[in-house]
Amino acid sequence: MSPVQIRPLLFPSTTSPVTRGRAVLHRVPASEYFSWPQTSASDLKDFNLSSLGYYERKILGQVPRKQTPALKHGENLHLWHELGDLQFWDSIDVAPDEFLTATGNLSKKGEDWLAGLAPGRIGLTAVDREKLWKQTRQILANPSAKQLIDWRIDAEFCATWDWNGHAMRCRCDGATDEVWYDLKTTSDTTPLKTFWRSVLDYQYDLQAAVYESAAEAAGWPPHTLHFIVTQNAPPHACHVVTLPPSVVARARDRALRLLEELQLRQEWDSWLPSDYGQVLELECPDFMKGVSDDRGEW
Repeated sequence: MSPVQIRPLLFPSTTSPVTRGRAVLHRVPASEYFSWPQTSASDLKDFNLSSLGYYERKILGQVPRKQTPALKHGENLHLWHELGDLQFWDSIDVAPDEFLTATGNLSKKGEDWLAGLAPGRIGLTAVDREKLWKQTRQILANPSAKQLIDWRIDAEFCATWDWNGHAMRCRCDGATDEVWYDLKTTSDTTPLKTFWRSVLDYQYDLQAAVYESAAEAAGWPPHTLHFIVTQNAPPHACHVVTLPPSVVARARDRALRLLEELQLRQEWDSWLPSDYGQVLELECPDFMKGVSDDRGEW
């Protein structure tokens, strides 16, 4: 059985929403998706960190989306994934030297050059192109990652669904007939040993719980979200990983509790932390408090 072509099943001939199972699938630009009112995994992550921060960003719209070189690189990596290898590299224009700073980044004139590219063209510096090339070669060299990409039935599509009475949304990087997957970049030098720290820092377990709920609502068989983890720095190693079921189960419970709290805060229009106004003792690691570990080491 040969690999399927991209996007033959979810959106066969139209960009109109498609109902699948208990979910509705959409193909819209990311800018439109981010304006939707439903709750996303990113919303829950923000709310879990700070209810007040969530209020300022989501409700008041006072915190603009960040744009950093790392995020731009991630966007280009996702665009490579969405367009496919051949189309992406055929669409690249490399910035001439006169549009670069001494450090190889785009200058102000370079930003104007980038803005003036023809529709569909992608502007990169030579350094960024080389980095992205090496990174994508390693992704394609990983048999598990390449199989996910080759056998995907769609990429960069959105889903809306009801999760225990809560209106939800998510944007899926890619899906095969059997699983959903997500691309993650990392600066970890040994991802298989240390990527769990990124899972904690960026709450990828919460994302996995939300996305698995979406996939289940849309009729996919029960599965764990697959992460294609790719290093930003040499050797640009790539691994496909899943989270332990117990980790995702705990994140699922946490997500549902957060959704209940979020609903109550919306109803009461109350966004201050519950301990606001109290005098609190700062949490500090044991070594700062002079507490040794079991080995008698500080």
